[in-house]
Amino acid sequence: MISGWISFARPLACRVFRTRECFPHCIARDCGGTTTSLVLGDQKECSKDRNSMQLGKASAYGAFATLYIAKHETGGPVQGRDIARSCRIPEEYLLKILQQLVRSQVLRSERGRTGGFLLRKPPSRTTLLEIVEAIQGPVSGDLTTRREIKGAEPAKDVVEGVCNDIARYAKSLLRRTTIRQLLDKR
Repeated sequence: MISGWISFARPLACRVFRTRECFPHCIARDCGGTTTSLVLGDQKECSKDRNSMQLGKASAYGAFATLYIAKHETGGPVQGRDIARSCRIPEEYLLKILQQLVRSQVLRSERGRTGGFLLRKPPSRTTLLEIVEAIQGPVSGDLTTRREIKGAEPAKDVVEGVCNDIARYAKSLLRRTTIRQLLDKR
């Protein structure tokens, strides 16, 4: 079993917070920058960094917002300000994230006074991979420093191969994790 995290930024200190009404089983670590750890499980598991996959803050917010919409859309759209308030996500930032999810066809939006956001597909067919890739782009195992490091070609090939294996594994897990599964963990 691979244990570890995929990190897009290395945080120095993290603050753990619950998303209030959103989802008690989902913990987010706000690392004071561009990285937030989305940790699914109980608090004991969340205290160990090796059990978390770190996503960009926008992807974590997108996942929480999508979960909130799935939980609260009972025949009508869910307004962005309600999601922002309940999940404690800055409203303007959240609305930009939600628009990315609309453009990627994870969500659909309705305009007007009673408008808001709805899932485009049922929760059982909406995956975390769709949300992450809609916001961060494709999950890949690129060795970003490959061109900067001179020499050591065989080592770079090995490290890049490991990065690609980890990316494939992460992509597989994200693809298998649906919004319905996360809702059922409540």
